[in-house]
Amino acid sequence: MNLDLSHRVFIVTGGATGIGAAISETLRSYGARVAVLSLENCDIRDPDAVAQATARVLAREGRLDGLVNNAGITGPAALSPALVASPEHTMNLVATNFLGPLY
Repeated sequence: MNLDLSHRVFIVTGGATGIGAAISETLRSYGARVAVLSLENCDIRDPDAVAQATARVLAREGRLDGLVNNAGITGPAALSPALVASPEHTMNLVATNFLGPLY
């Protein structure tokens, strides 16, 4: 596919590893500038951290054209039965997988 995303800016949450890294790499291969948000630079469970990270991208790039909400907890860590998972584990899952994309 011949897709030109030069001069386009994207944020990819969870973009440091796995599917997020592949998405980031693909966007870059089409010429996009990509800001990766990961646990190392932004806790998506914290609305203030997300606002600050977005402000940094806007200050640096001058625009934001797209967002890929990819961050999430998956696999065995996400599949703990609710009856045996600690309240902290459950709240971490809810904050990351459900609330984080809303911020």
